[in-house]
Formats: sequence, C-alpha cells, structure tokens
Amino acid sequence: MILEKLRPHLGRILLVLIFLVLSSSTIVWTTNDRTPPPWDPADHISAAYDYYSLLARLDLRGFARELFVAPHYHAPMVHLIGATVFLIFGASRLTGIAVNL
Repeated sequence: MILEKLRPHLGRILLVLIFLVLSSSTIVWTTNDRTPPPWDPADHISAAYDYYSLLARLDLRGFARELFVAPHYHAPMVHLIGATVFLIFGASRLTGIAVNL
C-alpha cells in the first residue's frame, strides 16, 4: 500500500537520495582530504594568503611591495579577491577552496 502511494514519486525520491549521498560524500571528502591542491590553485591560494597576511597586519608598505615588486605568475585580481575573502571569513583550507571554485 505504501509502495503504491510512492510509485508516482519514485523518480523524485531517487533523485533526492542521489543528491544527498553525493553532497554528503563531497562534504566528508573535502573536510578530510589532506592532499595539497594542484600547482595552479595552490599558487592562487598562496599568493592570496600573502596579500591577506599583509593586509591583516595593516602592513601597507609590505602590501605595496608584494603587489608591485614581488614576482607572481598570475595577475593580482584573483589573489586580491581571495585575500578579501580571507579577511571576511578567515583564512582556512575551506575558504581557500571556496575562492578557487
């Protein structure tokens, strides 16, 4: 009797179950994974953290040196956005991942 009532909604129920399984496994994997990110995202996170640490200490001279003198492989816009996210939400592995999405 219950199966007969659920039969028209079986597709939706399966879709919700698949979504929940995939979402929860992604959350568990992200929080437990300790491998370093690949080189490109790692470079973005590293440069964003460099900018963040200088801004958090209000070291404007060091920030200007980092922005204009220090060699970086990429343009600074993405790194400055990352530094801003770090300033707002705190620097952590999860905020670093969020910035690179």
